[in-house]
Amino acid sequence: MAAEADVMLTDTEAAFLRARLDEDEETARDARVCAEVKDGRWFDGEDEINDDNGLRLATVNHPFVTAHIARHDPARVLREVAVWRRLLLDYSIPPGTDARYGGTERETGFRLALSMALKAKIATYPGNPVTGEPFPSGQARG
Repeated sequence: MAAEADVMLTDTEAAFLRARLDEDEETARDARVCAEVKDGRWFDGEDEINDDNGLRLATVNHPFVTAHIARHDPARVLREVAVWRRLLLDYSIPPGTDARYGGTERETGFRLALSMALKAKIATYPGNPVTGEPFPSGQARG
């Protein structure tokens, strides 16, 4: 099935996603250890980002920005990285070796769905191999 082959995750795409997940994890871990942050959860105030001890981490002049930053605290990013790594691991299981799927048609459907989800995640990063969008110069990766 040519259409299936076009949808399946390539080695290049998998390597790209692993590298971005590594960067996301490193950035989140670095942010989590700053100041007095205990578990990496951040909270938004009127014009500031606070850690779980109430310590102000940053002051921002717009409440919508503080809410956005707080929603993407290090704890959340690390949970997301773990989920995407698990999906990559499930995808990497050689076809025909996992009894959970009970047959080739079901397994093919599962692998196609996983591949589509992983490609959608890859497409969220700048400079990705899925959309072919070039990496913007002067912008931090990730």
